[in-house]
Amino acid sequence: MKHFRKEILSIILIVFISVNATCQDKVGSVSDSDVKVEKRKKKRKKKYKLPNIDLSHWKVTLPIKNDAGKPYEIEPPEIFDFASNPVAKPYMYIDSTKGAIVFHAMPTKSTTRNTKYSRSELREQMVPGNNNVNWTFAQGGNLKGKIQMEQTTKDAEGKYHRTIIMQIHGRLTNEQRDLIGQDDNNAPPILKIYWDKGKVRVKTKVLKNLNASNMELLHEDAWEMTKDLVLNKK
Repeated sequence: MKHFRKEILSIILIVFISVNATCQDKVGSVSDSDVKVEKRKKKRKKKYKLPNIDLSHWKVTLPIKNDAGKPYEIEPPEIFDFASNPVAKPYMYIDSTKGAIVFHAMPTKSTTRNTKYSRSELREQMVPGNNNVNWTFAQGGNLKGKIQMEQTTKDAEGKYHRTIIMQIHGRLTNEQRDLIGQDDNNAPPILKIYWDKGKVRVKTKVLKNLNASNMELLHEDAWEMTKDLVLNKK
């Protein structure tokens, strides 16, 4: 996977029109031209929409470093005020014409552990502020939403870079981590949804050996990635 840059520019042009109307001699009278001008003003008035997204169980990771040299993160309740947060503004902001939250990322050295790619990424937290409480595959989960990618960078040959849109990432419990002697709770992503060559594609992890023991399946090399599944194939 190559470095990617997701950049969405939203430009809102608001034109203020000043209209001078001459009143008739009689006080309180309104001419036909005044009525027409008022109607035109109403038609020109811009409409705006705010995103209806509950962020009470989400944190965001941004492609910049904090004072400790780690990726900058914002958790609830601070994330509720992301639109007025000067650190978040360049990377997470509201598009009031579409009623959406826009995420912007570019290649930087601010990456999370076990990856070399930066990101602006929402991460679910079932318990706000706690990464160790997660749903299991036995429990399952549902997420419904609309995602749009408007722009990405190109490589030296003029080809667009591949961009990860969404993923379900595995996470070891503290007990599982200690059992296999791993120094963190990271586990391989079980599902990846990404944009590549104009199409939305999916990859999933499958177990190489269906008879693997509970301890064996905790290791990353026990899994392999499937071939691409194209979602928007025509």
